[in-house]
Amino acid sequence: LLILTNYHPVNNSILRSSIYYHPTPHPSNYPSPRDVRVVRLNETTIQVFWSPIYYPPVERYIVHYNDKAENKAENQWSLYSPMNFGATSAIISGLKSSAMYNVRVSAEFSNTIINDPLHSSGTTRREGDLSEIHVADIYRR
Repeated sequence: LLILTNYHPVNNSILRSSIYYHPTPHPSNYPSPRDVRVVRLNETTIQVFWSPIYYPPVERYIVHYNDKAENKAENQWSLYSPMNFGATSAIISGLKSSAMYNVRVSAEFSNTIINDPLHSSGTTRREGDLSEIHVADIYRR
């Protein structure tokens, strides 16, 4: 809730008052990262790109990846979070050139109420779509 007023000190009157309401979506309706693209930089390195989320503000993006042959549960996949939290790409190295990988980008949103930081409750993660990639088959930049 945002209230804008112009106070006129001469006659103690408010010249104009406007109320703007921009609701924050419920965490279950937060957007997920979209337009995930992968480019091979070399035989063992890829760069993952995604479109930014503008609202609500993203606290950080996380790239999850895993060699499909390892058949790990998703909560055991390798994670990479760019140092610049606003980044919309990540470079992942140390991959096997002949392996098939699962890649997913997720976004974490702060649950802090902007006007009341005392009512903070951590973050909410929103998972993006799963992409399957074969490193050797990815278009080389």
